[in-house]
Amino acid sequence: MPETLYPDWLQSIIVFILLGVVIYMLMRQARELREMQERLQRKVKRYTIIDCNGKDYRREYKEGDYVGAQAECPENQKGYIKTIYAEEPEDKNKKKKKQ
Repeated sequence: MPETLYPDWLQSIIVFILLGVVIYMLMRQARELREMQERLQRKVKRYTIIDCNGKDYRREYKEGDYVGAQAECPENQKGYIKTIYAEEPEDKNKKKKKQ
């Protein structure tokens, strides 16, 4: 039997350590992919701010809205779109971490 640099038991330990590192890396990557999928699934809410005679009203964004366009106010008056913005829903995990 040819002699090796390391005893058999040491080679077995090295193999198990490498196997453990590979499993850890795969689990970490799977967690990161799951988190990315959750972020992609979250819907971003878009809102439009309408200026009606100095009062601001917020409504959900409608396709075709743009800043400066005329829009209907709640009191059936004419106003214009002042701002369009988006809000991302709060992350459930971040709420738990803050508490």
